Formats: sequence, structure tokens, C-alpha cells
Amino acid sequence: SPAGSLGVLDVLKETGIAGMMPLMAYLTIRPPTTRSNKNEFTYPDVVVALLSSCLRVLNNVARLHIATLQEFGCEYQMEILHLLRVILPYCSEHIGTKSVDK
Repeated sequence: SPAGSLGVLDVLKETGIAGMMPLMAYLTIRPPTTRSNKNEFTYPDVVVALLSSCLRVLNNVARLHIATLQEFGCEYQMEILHLLRVILPYCSEHIGTKSVDK
């Protein structure tokens, strides 16, 4: 490739995978709830769809070049830990429901 040109992986690195890590962290911040069970929360279908799409892109980046995703792991460690802390329990609680199985 010519000098100065950016490949797809370089663009993903430059843009922080198009801002997906901060977007996913922002989408998973739970708003205060007035329900009697404070732990009960359901994300809107659009948020579940966005998170699913972002995770698919991250998976595809890892399939293309694992070192790129590992670099993001270092840069976005707090966001990744937050996502794992929120998304895994959420999915396990809602497995078999319409919003998670899409």
C-alpha cells in the first residue's frame, strides 16, 4: 500500500473502533428505577440491538487481527470491565426473552 494510506485496521485504531467502546459503556449505564425491585431492569430493544451490533463489530475485528483488539483492551480496560459486569449478568437474567435472543 502507498505510504500514508490507512488500511481498515488503522482507521479502526485511529477512531477507537468508531467510538464503539464509549458508546457501549454509555448505553449500559442504568438509569435510576422506581420499581420495587431495584435490580430489575430491562434495556429497550433498540439498546440491545445497538450493543449486539457493536459486539459483532468487535468480534469481527478480533477475527481480522487479534492484536488490534488486544490494543483496545489496554486502552479501554475500564469500559470493557464495565460491559462485562453489566452485559453478562443481564444476558443470563434475560436469556430466552425476546430482547436478548435477537
